[in-house]
Amino acid sequence: MAETQTRTVEQALGELLSHQKTLKLATAGGPISPWLTGTYFIHDGLFTLNFTLEKTGKGMANIHANPKVALTIDDADPFRLFVQAEGRASIVDPAKAAPLYAGLRKKIPEIEPLLAGDLHMMRVDVTTWRATSFPDGWFPARVLKP
Repeated sequence: MAETQTRTVEQALGELLSHQKTLKLATAGGPISPWLTGTYFIHDGLFTLNFTLEKTGKGMANIHANPKVALTIDDADPFRLFVQAEGRASIVDPAKAAPLYAGLRKKIPEIEPLLAGDLHMMRVDVTTWRATSFPDGWFPARVLKP
């Protein structure tokens, strides 16, 4: 009998972060609350995500008031792997943002027109992931913390 190979939550999350280009970010606590926005992203390990937000946008206004955020990454199929997370958002020091912009351009070449906007490079330090995957038997979700 052949042995079934199962993937870990860490492996599945790493694969998803590498091949998905967008996330949905939920913010609350500011002038337009709650608010949901979509954005392209890159990751640095499993617990750090970087993306851009418009400096004068609704999501940014909420983050100024309350940096606690939630997000989801999926491929629009609820019967495949999807992840939800909570974390803390912060603005990346502009002097340290160039490599992150280069990473976005490499992963998502079509982002270039968006980068002409008045943007902040953002970082989310994820405090908790919840991974749901029916094929992997992760229902309810598996929890992953740093």
